[in-house]
Amino acid sequence: METVIELMSPQPICVTFDTPLHACAVKMRRHHLRHLPMTNGDGRVIGVVRDLDVFRRGVLAGSSGELWMPFHDADIDLEAGDVAEQPRVVVRPEDDLAGTLRAKLSTSQDYAVVVDEDGHPMGMLTEHDALRMAQALDGPASPWLSADPEGISAEEQVADAWERMIVQGRRHLLILDKGRLAGVISLRDLSVGMGAFGREAPVGQIWRGERVHTLRPGQTCGEAAAIMVAERVGCLPLTDEAGFPTAILTRTDLIRALVEHLDRNDGVL
Repeated sequence: METVIELMSPQPICVTFDTPLHACAVKMRRHHLRHLPMTNGDGRVIGVVRDLDVFRRGVLAGSSGELWMPFHDADIDLEAGDVAEQPRVVVRPEDDLAGTLRAKLSTSQDYAVVVDEDGHPMGMLTEHDALRMAQALDGPASPWLSADPEGISAEEQVADAWERMIVQGRRHLLILDKGRLAGVISLRDLSVGMGAFGREAPVGQIWRGERVHTLRPGQTCGEAAAIMVAERVGCLPLTDEAGFPTAILTRTDLIRALVEHLDRNDGVL
């Protein structure tokens, strides 16, 4: 049986309740992190700071890339405790991996916190960690595709796109040009863009026109996971020969495939 310790990222970088938001942003930038466990005076985990909650309030700039520029004056003195959320999946390193991933899928959070018997942080289990294991899956990706992916135009207002994603529980939207796939934008992109350019800014103002990574017909779950890991993307659209999107495979879809595989094989990959 696969256990949490085999997949988690150990020795997490932590913050405390009074860590300035600027310091959280710097830690995330330096170490390429999306989550920072927050501990109390006894070293126990009491919350998690997400990159989404940090970078919707400001950006790092300057020659060093570590000059904090909040979008609003009211956010200058914010600390980790002001933005942290309560983790909903807290597990031990010896816990069953499939059960932990299944519990995570039942929440809107994309991580699980791993603690010792006293509640001290031992690691983080993120969707990116799960994708690394999913690279071993040799089954086809097609059964896990979601049909009719949601699309928007580059002219749509950032706030409208952001609200649609929140209401529908989505993390990515396809940017369409006359119905054809032009790009992909994430909830994090929209959150940062809304803070930087305002709620009424068009999506095209924050979309940077990066190359779109797509899924090819016949690819396996493992091949799709390898692309997501290498390119650090959270979804792969599937298009027809004319470039019109027909389906999408998300990071969450691949984790469901991984859980299903573990369940069928007594928790063993």
